[in-house]
Amino acid sequence: MVLLHVKRHDREFLFETSVAEKADNVARQLVELFNLRLKIGRLAEQAEQLAKHGPSKKPDFQGLPDDMKDLTLDEEKVEWVKPDNYKPDPTARRTGAGWC
Repeated sequence: MVLLHVKRHDREFLFETSVAEKADNVARQLVELFNLRLKIGRLAEQAEQLAKHGPSKKPDFQGLPDDMKDLTLDEEKVEWVKPDNYKPDPTARRTGAGWC
């Protein structure tokens, strides 16, 4: 049994493998595991932002300030009322209607 200590910046983890395992297979497994850890981290971050600032705005409205009440897009009038639990998103990508 071999225990590998994988480090990359501030992220690190232990990986257990056997001596008989080929280096190519171990490298592929490590890359897959590391990438999955990154995906899980991004997913957790987005879930936190969802709870704080609510769902994403339509792509056409992301980055625009919420106080643009008379905004029209493709002949569609957009009316939006701020909810009681409104927390503005600093990136202006979310509606601000979070749960926390």
